[in-house]
Amino acid sequence: MNTEKADCQIASDRIGEVEQLYSKTVRSMKEVVEKLSPETAKRLCYMEAQTIGQLLSRRAEVMEDVEEALKLEEEERQESIDRAIDSYERTARRLCNRLVDAGSRMLAEDKKKGKKMTEKKVSNKEMDDLKTMLTAMKKEIVQELNKKIESAEERHKKEMEEIRKEINKSPEDKELELKLAEREQLKESQKRIAQYEKELREWKLEEQSRKMQKHELELLENGLAERNEEVKRLNEVVNSLNKTMKTVTREMAEKQKETENELEGVKKELKEAKEELEKIQEDSEDSSFDQLDDSDN
Repeated sequence: MNTEKADCQIASDRIGEVEQLYSKTVRSMKEVVEKLSPETAKRLCYMEAQTIGQLLSRRAEVMEDVEEALKLEEEERQESIDRAIDSYERTARRLCNRLVDAGSRMLAEDKKKGKKMTEKKVSNKEMDDLKTMLTAMKKEIVQELNKKIESAEERHKKEMEEIRKEINKSPEDKELELKLAEREQLKESQKRIAQYEKELREWKLEEQSRKMQKHELELLENGLAERNEEVKRLNEVVNSLNKTMKTVTREMAEKQKETENELEGVKKELKEAKEELEKIQEDSEDSSFDQLDDSDN
């Protein structure tokens, strides 16, 4: 039990170190954004929001992997935990480095130009539409992440309850009680997510939407086009199913008709057999009467 708790604490510490990495990256990006022209800043903010979403999603996955690894035997457990967190750390470093490189490149481009680019003006209606679409995209990402985090937190609560029961059985075990207190640090993940959501709200989408370039508009249009293609594909699937249902229904109707025809034939044969039987019975009765008459004579 103590070994398992120690492994859990080590995993928690390593995950916290990775979170510090991309928290530091987010803070450094704020400084870069302040130095960029408005339209370039918007591009970087959009890329940063995507990166944060990917990191949070990957974090939820690695927490699930660690939970599963804790159920294994000691030797296999440590190997599985290390493998999961190493993969998470590589992903985090790759995404953070890509974001930092993009920020440096955009800053260098702005300095080289020496002035802000001419910005495309959009109408109030277009700004409202863009704001609504961006807000919906952000909510969709956050909702999906919250589902994964809530699932992981629920498992954490159950494990913590088991640990509390273990402590009640052994009140003298102060070391185990200390491990339980340290385990509470996992709850800090929810606070960090709340902080990330707050930072996303601070991008001032209303002001930046007015300065959105053609590149961002094309990204949104491509997203809509992909959804339209998906709808089209689903419609084709529905049409195919409808055709299949019509074919099956027609075949069933034909089989039913054949069955009815066969049934009519059987009824006809039964009727003929019944008539034949009645005729035989009548002939038999006539023959019996004739024999009786002969006997009387």
